[in-house]
Amino acid sequence: PSLNTISIIHRSNANICPSSAANTGYYAFAASTNGGATWKKCQGPIYEPPGPILARYPSATIYNPLGNTVADSAYISWFGPSCSACTGSGDIWLHYLWGASQIGNVVTPPVQNITTFTANVASHGLIPESMSDANGIIWVSDMGYDGVDYTDTVMLSKGVWNPLTKMHDYTIMKFYAPMATNNTGGKAYVSSNIAFNSTGLTGYLSIIGNNDYTADPDSSNNVIVYKTTNGGLTWSAPYTIDVNQADALLGGACGGNCTSAFQLDGAVDNTGDLHLELGI
Repeated sequence: PSLNTISIIHRSNANICPSSAANTGYYAFAASTNGGATWKKCQGPIYEPPGPILARYPSATIYNPLGNTVADSAYISWFGPSCSACTGSGDIWLHYLWGASQIGNVVTPPVQNITTFTANVASHGLIPESMSDANGIIWVSDMGYDGVDYTDTVMLSKGVWNPLTKMHDYTIMKFYAPMATNNTGGKAYVSSNIAFNSTGLTGYLSIIGNNDYTADPDSSNNVIVYKTTNGGLTWSAPYTIDVNQADALLGGACGGNCTSAFQLDGAVDNTGDLHLELGI
C-alpha cells in the first residue's frame, strides 16, 4: 500500500501477449503504480518454460526491499506448479516453479527456479492452494500427494528473499496433518490455507477436511486449524471448528448437517486473530 501499487500475475497467451509468450505455459503480469488508474500489461515473460515444463495456476505478491520508495524498483515474487507436458493422466504434477521480477525492469532470461519431484512417491506437491506474505517471508501451502491421494502431509514452502539472486529461496517442508478415511476409501482432505500477521510471527494453517469421524460421524468437512506464534518454528495441536454450529445462524438451512466446501481464504489481524472466508 505504501507504493500505491497493484500487480496481477497470469499465464500468458500468444494471441493476447505475443511479446511475452509462445503458449500458455509462460507467466506474465500486469501492474499499476498509481492505484489502478493506469496499467502496464503483458509484462514478461517472468517464467519461460524449458521444454515441456509448462506453468499453471500462479500466485504472487509484491516484495518491497527495505527502504525502497520507488514502485518500479519493487518486485513481483511468484510461485506456481507445472505439469509434465500437461497431457495425459496419472502423476504429472511434478514441479514447483518460483522466481521474481522487478516491476519496472523485466529481464531476459527470467529469474526463475524449478524444483522437480519424483512421481508416485509420498509425498510431493500438487497444485499450491494458498500464499501468504509474512513481513517479506513468503509461505505457500499445498496438499501432499503420492499420485493417488492425500498423504496426511501438507507441503509448506517457506521463501526468504535472496538479495544476490533477487528472488525468494524456498525451503519445502512436510507438515504432518492426518485426515480420516471417508466411505469411498479416500482421505477426507479438501484444501488448505496459510495466513500470517504483519509481524510474520503469528500464523495459522487451516484445512478443510475431517480428521475424526468418531467425534463427527456425519461425514461433515470441518475446518482444522494449527497455530504458530514463532514464525512457523513450532505449531500447536489441531483445533477443529465444527461448522455444524453455523446451522443455527443459517436458520436451520443445513438440517443439522453443515459442511464446509472446496476453498477457504484467511487473514490474520493486528491482534493475532484469524479470520476465515469459506462456503458452507
